[in-house]
Formats: sequence, C-alpha cells, structure tokens
Amino acid sequence: TAAVAVGAFLGWRVNLPRSVEIPATQAWTDTRVDCKAGDVLEITATGAIYHNKFGGTSVGPDGDPKPSRRKANVAGLSHANHGGLIGSIDRRQRYFVVGKRTAYTCGGGGGLFLGINDHDVANNSGQFRATIKRRTVAA
Repeated sequence: TAAVAVGAFLGWRVNLPRSVEIPATQAWTDTRVDCKAGDVLEITATGAIYHNKFGGTSVGPDGDPKPSRRKANVAGLSHANHGGLIGSIDRRQRYFVVGKRTAYTCGGGGGLFLGINDHDVANNSGQFRATIKRRTVAA
C-alpha cells in the first residue's frame, strides 16, 4: 500500500478497484484511473451533497430530479438531474451520467474524471464516494 500511496502522489495511475472521494465543491476529481478504448468501468457511488451551502435538502449520486434545478447543470447535461455524479474522460465533453451506478464503455483513451452536475460548485457542500472496477471482457 505504501507503493500505491507514493505512486498516487507522484501522479502514477493506479490499479483497480479504487475508491475515490468526490468533493461537492470541486468541478472535476481525477480518479487516477486510465480508460482505454473498449474498457468497461463499473462505477458505484454513495454519499450526499447539498447544492446550496446554506443547507436545504441533500441529494445522493442520482441528483435532484426537479426539472427547475437543471438550469444550473453543466453544459451538455441539461437533461440530467442537477447535482448528480457525472463523468468525463480527460474533463472533455461528451460528459456522461454516473449516478448511483453505471457501466461505462470507454470510447477512447484518457483519464477518468468524476464531478458534480452543477456549473457553480462554489456554494456546494458534502461529498460522494465512488468505487471504480474494471469489468473483464472476454476476447
């Protein structure tokens, strides 16, 4: 485990499964997991965030289903629940919804980033915890 900690500190990518905290106040979190074309990453998430630092109702990784909140979503995800867990390869669009659970097939190579579906995360609080596993696909 010390080698993994040192490797993560030095920016090395890590083996799976991997558990990552996603703070609600950070737009994107580098999971330090690489994705290659054809890889299938299984992502599960728990936790709660507030999309208003002054409290209110918390939301889980599936986000707030109220359509009125979606006006504050990140570009490209206007259809998805506000405040939900989302993903990206190298923080580039095409973003995808993660929610509580997803199996994401990588279309190309890059680093997996997880974030919050909120264009202004500065007033958020809380965090999600995601676990990432690589599904073995038979050749």
